[in-house]
Amino acid sequence: MPTATHRHVLSLVILIIIATTAFGQGPAAKKTIQTQQIVEQGVAIEFTAEPLVQNVDTIRAAEDVSVRFKVTDTTTGTPVKGLGLSAWISMREGKTTEVTQCREKIQSYLTGSMRARPDVDLNSYYLLALNKSADISVIDPLLGFGGSKLLTLVMLKSPGEDWLLTRDGELLFVTLPAINQVAVITTRSWKVIDYVDTGTHPTRITAQPDQHFMWIANDGKDKEGGVTVIDPATLKVAARIATGAGVHDVVISSDNRYAFVSNRDDATVSIVDVQKLEKVDDVKVGPGPASMALSELSKAIYVAS
Repeated sequence: MPTATHRHVLSLVILIIIATTAFGQGPAAKKTIQTQQIVEQGVAIEFTAEPLVQNVDTIRAAEDVSVRFKVTDTTTGTPVKGLGLSAWISMREGKTTEVTQCREKIQSYLTGSMRARPDVDLNSYYLLALNKSADISVIDPLLGFGGSKLLTLVMLKSPGEDWLLTRDGELLFVTLPAINQVAVITTRSWKVIDYVDTGTHPTRITAQPDQHFMWIANDGKDKEGGVTVIDPATLKVAARIATGAGVHDVVISSDNRYAFVSNRDDATVSIVDVQKLEKVDDVKVGPGPASMALSELSKAIYVAS
């Protein structure tokens, strides 16, 4: 099995070749994307880059691309696990790229310096902190500037209470109970792109398993208490459903048929038909229901009072 350093060299060699053949020099590049593979010391690394734009079979500048790696054992053909691969995309400077050049590039990338950055860093990730103040800290743990790892601050109208990242990582929803809104943030630029009006005092937020709707708990009194349902595709309110008074918890069945909403002050759990977006029943539970959990095996909702 190759060492960690050698694995990095293998991945970088592949990416430098791809950078000049598949990615091209700009919008005019129209070479059909093909899978490329390198085999070294019994390990095969397969690399593909495919455009995400519909009805397009070539990679073009300023358009999204899906990058995939497949690492297998050449003897058994089974996936190789626990490698910890790191990968960068860098434009090749000449007709060929020597291993020593790859190692030099890798060492420069690992320093985390702004002066030595690849064209695309496939190892990047961010840490987010929802602050007591009206902002979110976005931290880049791999790259610093002037002794700070802070990439940016996302400014909000008021302090956030709860948040939810969509499965594709594109949008971040943050509840703002002080102004009865939900902020929608794009993770591409870390900017607020919209504020969606909700019911009174939005707090907890959860998503359906199929990500079709976002459910926001409105911790109001009497008829003000319930949930607001938002369509993440349109950023529009699909429904406002009164369930009961007090603080709420929300769980969705795995088949996306029912939503269960606890009502602390009413000591009930409301059952909502997701397709119709209507409350169908209230079930009396113990006083002060605070949290719920769904068990698929027992086909039951467990409520903590």
